[in-house]
Amino acid sequence: RYMSCKNIVEAKKSVFLNVLGLWTIMFLAGSCGHVAYAYSMFCDPLFGRNDQTGDKFVSKNDQLIPYISLDKLRNFPGLTGLYAAGVYAGTLSSLAGGITSNANVIMKNYIKPFIPKETFTQQKEVIATKILVIFIGFLTFGMALLAGVAGEDVLPAALASLGALCGPCLGLFLLGILCSKADKFSGILAYIFGNCISIW
Repeated sequence: RYMSCKNIVEAKKSVFLNVLGLWTIMFLAGSCGHVAYAYSMFCDPLFGRNDQTGDKFVSKNDQLIPYISLDKLRNFPGLTGLYAAGVYAGTLSSLAGGITSNANVIMKNYIKPFIPKETFTQQKEVIATKILVIFIGFLTFGMALLAGVAGEDVLPAALASLGALCGPCLGLFLLGILCSKADKFSGILAYIFGNCISIW
């Protein structure tokens, strides 16, 4: 998204606006966690059972927030569905933006520099980006299907992978910001070496 801005001023504006949006999202997510903790402080729904049916309230930790919304909104017809629709809409819009952003980054950094400008016209670049978007979309949905089969171990594995890969990425950004003498070769070498250590 940053790379699709028309100039550096617009790119800076988008980054600062993104930071404000991320702070808001983090605050709301933390608030959700506090509400879930306060709601289940004296009766853990993961281990509790419904008196009428005998079934467990929730079978997995990530079902707690949807369960609370169902429980609190059950006296307001339609609000539970509106909540679910909002969650899905937010997820899908973020996913669509992420897929498009990944396609643009791959095109600008890994494909375009190796193809002569004379042969690679703007129309061909647009077509190639669209093909990349379709490919990344299928790959994303394939990973989502695989996550559904993998069970409860997916979230810890995803968080561990993200933690392992984000550290070297932060290091690369700090290298570019703080070290004026760092060149492309040292940046790539440090990034690869940092990834190898963190993954190990």
